[in-house]
Amino acid sequence: LGIMMALLMVGLIHLIHFAFNRRLLDSLSFGVFSLLWVAYIWTYSGFAAESACSLNFKFKMNVVLFFGIFAIFPIFITQFFNQKLPWVLKTIIVLTLLCIPVVMFLPEPGMAYLPLELVELMTIPSIISIFWIFRQAITEEKPYAKLMVWVLMVYIVFGSADIWLDYFQVVNDKSSHLLGPWAL
Repeated sequence: LGIMMALLMVGLIHLIHFAFNRRLLDSLSFGVFSLLWVAYIWTYSGFAAESACSLNFKFKMNVVLFFGIFAIFPIFITQFFNQKLPWVLKTIIVLTLLCIPVVMFLPEPGMAYLPLELVELMTIPSIISIFWIFRQAITEEKPYAKLMVWVLMVYIVFGSADIWLDYFQVVNDKSSHLLGPWAL
């Protein structure tokens, strides 16, 4: 709940900041990014478990919100460093966003794993493209570039580890909680 409230406040502050400074698109993308994280965390929280929403709907929303986070992240990075969005990332973002209606209209929730695995496979070209943007930002000596790169490298390492742990998750009869680093 604490993490959700903190992210909610950060997201709202960035959206308010954008409302008064329309040129700062990075505030908009970071605000949306934060709010997507709040909703994503909610889908596997105790609050969601106690809600009246069906488990199928919560699962589909979890996958859709992951797609939204995955798509908005490179947009935020390019806006923050004032770089052009490479065609590779544009393609990946479009494919990711096209998977959202597919997941929502699948008759069986388990079928969502196919588009999810497709998006997770696009992680590698995404990371390579984002590191290219990092290199450009450091070369151009953008303010906060080196600090931001270190923070984002930690984010990417944890996010990638979380995806890989999905493939090698230990099955425990007593608990089926995700073992990924995002649980921290």
